[in-house]
Amino acid sequence: MERLDDLQTGGLRILQDTDLFCFSTDAVLLADYARVQPRDRVIDFGAAGGILDLLMYARQPNAHYTAVELQPALYSLLVRNIALNGLERFITPVAGDIKDVKLQNGRHYDVCVCNPPYEKTAQGEARQSPSQEAARKEVCITLAEICQQAARILRFGGRFYICSPASRLAELCFDLKSCGLEPKTMRLVQAAPEREARLALLMAARGGREGMRVEPPLCLRDGNGRESAELHKIYSRGENCGD
Repeated sequence: MERLDDLQTGGLRILQDTDLFCFSTDAVLLADYARVQPRDRVIDFGAAGGILDLLMYARQPNAHYTAVELQPALYSLLVRNIALNGLERFITPVAGDIKDVKLQNGRHYDVCVCNPPYEKTAQGEARQSPSQEAARKEVCITLAEICQQAARILRFGGRFYICSPASRLAELCFDLKSCGLEPKTMRLVQAAPEREARLALLMAARGGREGMRVEPPLCLRDGNGRESAELHKIYSRGENCGD
């Protein structure tokens, strides 16, 4: 079933289909974690309906975004969401496999972002649809292959932003370093101060020097179970789009 959601960010809206894939808080956190500069060329691996691109645009409208999506139904939503928000000049949709992405005019990208499938093929419970299965499990591409493709399309010094289950953090760092992407910053996400981390936000630089800065953890709820002040700030950070 389709629904139209107000992102409460710069007047942006997004169409989603509950039978396909709907974004979660993880996407909002990753979009906020990604540091995009004016005139950066940004590519989003596995864009789905375009949530990362819309939120990054809200925070940095003076960059250009390329959104890659393999599933035809999600790609259709992506195209419609770009048109719905009048962002055809700023977000370019690309239908296809991440593994087949080509450089445009021979130019590498400055930033790559990816909210990847979290589970290996044999892990986790069965999903309601093949679309949801492909979005959450490594059916079409593995974590190692995502890192390899990010390294291929990024310029030297380019930045790769990715989120990962904390349980796969060691695997992710190995895959990044194996293809020349050096982990540089990391932030763990906790549901509450007393809970263990469930998610990791990480930035790796192509050709970067060794040495990673671990930032203070992000708690989604405070000690009383209420939404944390920082999470509230993240959700409202793009309200004045372009300011």
